[in-house]
Amino acid sequence: MLLLPVRVGVKEYRFAIDTGAEITVFDTALEDTLKATSQSANARTTDGSSKIVLFEAPALSVGKLNIEPLIPVACMDLSKLRMVSGEPVFGIIGMDVLQGLVISIDFDLGKVEVLSHADESAGLPVRIKYEHHRIPTVLADLPGGDRVPFVIDTGLSCIGMLHESTFDRLRQAGLISNNSESMRLTLSGTTRHQIGSLAMFELAETQHASLTFDRANHNVLGLGLLSRYKITLDFPQRTVYLRKGLRFAAPDVRDLSGMHVVQVDEKIVIDHVDPGSAAAEAGLREQDLLVTVDNLVTKPDRLFDIRQLLAAPNPSFPVVFRRNGRIETTTLCLKRD
Repeated sequence: MLLLPVRVGVKEYRFAIDTGAEITVFDTALEDTLKATSQSANARTTDGSSKIVLFEAPALSVGKLNIEPLIPVACMDLSKLRMVSGEPVFGIIGMDVLQGLVISIDFDLGKVEVLSHADESAGLPVRIKYEHHRIPTVLADLPGGDRVPFVIDTGLSCIGMLHESTFDRLRQAGLISNNSESMRLTLSGTTRHQIGSLAMFELAETQHASLTFDRANHNVLGLGLLSRYKITLDFPQRTVYLRKGLRFAAPDVRDLSGMHVVQVDEKIVIDHVDPGSAAAEAGLREQDLLVTVDNLVTKPDRLFDIRQLLAAPNPSFPVVFRRNGRIETTTLCLKRD
């Protein structure tokens, strides 16, 4: 997740940079800073759409840069986003703000900059087209010769998504392997979806092999792919510049445990366990509180590290957890495809 410190009035909050969001969103905890309007809109999500009420936004700033949403903003309960990310996120900066900016993102250095202009040496230029007035898309090549548009979504953590019709066609052609099911945690709840390993994916004349894509209702590229590059998003000039990063050729990894962990009240909790998974066979259940995972003590700032352990090639390791006030221990044997 890409976060920026945003000043709202006299206080500072962390907002996520989300190029897949048409409008800026404030958490309900900040509703008293907003002015109600009579307007509403249908917001598109990764698993459908929902109706939202719109508000007038207060003055916002990032460092010395004053930012102003071009249209009314939304106000939603972002507690699930905080649970899933483990970060104190109280807002989402959408394309209503971002479309006028030039943003450089260096994932290797963990650095986000707002630039006055893009340098042509920033990388290979790829043309951006806008969908639904503001959402940025780029063309990418799929096996079989198809060139299709993908949304650039910095609010999506996985590699990406393929439209269900494209996913099914590629699977039937044998170009998607290791097809299985998993769970996705979103603002609207938990959904089950299919995933599969795509034989080849090409972006900006550069190929990637065996990346895991989700079956969904549209084509999207998430941080799992974008973080393999240093990217410069020049929205005014409708261009994204891509330069290979240190993780460019890193193998694609995903959860091997079948347990989906979130942060609740500064504790790491199992939100869901896939039937027949390694976690299920180890006797782990929903609402178990994790104490240690492979001897790593669970803390709020270690949610990402724990997820990395659950995707690592370690064959087995101990898990200490709390259930109904009792401390218990089990051994988790990770499953490979």
